[in-house]
Amino acid sequence: MRGSARLLPLLVSATVLAACSGPPAAPAGTATPPAAPASVATPTGPAIGGDRPVRMAVPPGYHPGRPAPLLIMLHGFGGSPDQDENYLALGPVAEAEGMLYARPEGRRDRRGQHFWNAFAACCDRDGTGVDDSAYLRGIVEEVRRHYTVDPGRIFVVGFSNGGFMAHRMACDHADLVAAVVSIAGAGPLTAADCRPARPVAVLQVHGDADTSVRYEGGEMGGGYPGAVRTVEDWARRNGCAVPGQPGPARDLVVTDESTPRRPDVAETRTLAYAAGCRPGGHVELWTVAGGSHLPVLSAGFARQVVDFLRAHPRPPG
Repeated sequence: MRGSARLLPLLVSATVLAACSGPPAAPAGTATPPAAPASVATPTGPAIGGDRPVRMAVPPGYHPGRPAPLLIMLHGFGGSPDQDENYLALGPVAEAEGMLYARPEGRRDRRGQHFWNAFAACCDRDGTGVDDSAYLRGIVEEVRRHYTVDPGRIFVVGFSNGGFMAHRMACDHADLVAAVVSIAGAGPLTAADCRPARPVAVLQVHGDADTSVRYEGGEMGGGYPGAVRTVEDWARRNGCAVPGQPGPARDLVVTDESTPRRPDVAETRTLAYAAGCRPGGHVELWTVAGGSHLPVLSAGFARQVVDFLRAHPRPPG
């Protein structure tokens, strides 16, 4: 189990990780991001990302010429690739699954906080208009120039502001991305902001007591939909029947800032939108009962997220 010691540096800067809501983010430098685990240390290899270098981890079993899945992790507002990897712990699972693992970095705003310009609600607070959608597509294309990437298994996972950006990638680059996972993020509020060229598998993970990115939706730089609306919008885009069907409960968290839990309790209820979907269009919602924006995640959290992605490659054609 990943205990409270792992979360302490993150709790010190919880407002930094929260997506564009609540009190102002702490100034840069108020908390030292924890070091990333050794399994995701950047190896010697080609520099990727230009003025925003990408942390790139290559699994030991990778062989040039043999297609490997690519997993991209997008950090939260004010966070960093290393800080959010320390929280989500995707790296060891990606390595075990033979995935190339890329962790890009958002631009800094005038307060020194990293951000992604996803939708109007989150999180280009300075109105820079930076095109992070095009930037991240370029990252994928750059990775593909240096490594042999399986074109049907390009995945994106984002936390908070990164979760908003994961939805943006699915909207803008459905020809490239097979599946996305948004953790405490949200999709676009208006249909005009999302016209994917083909179905994308989508998983939304959200605590129903999140006060930073509210489960029921809310207003930040602009309005954003709630978790249920987010997945139902995706279900309809993908041709799936609505409403979804309840599935088995999951154990995703150990505790949060206010609610201790037994480590073996399956506190998360699930909904699956699978009936009638066009190929590749599966959608799920995992709702953490009483979950805050920054709970302590269970030891099996990363494995369950990666298993969802592995189960939803892009179908041929």
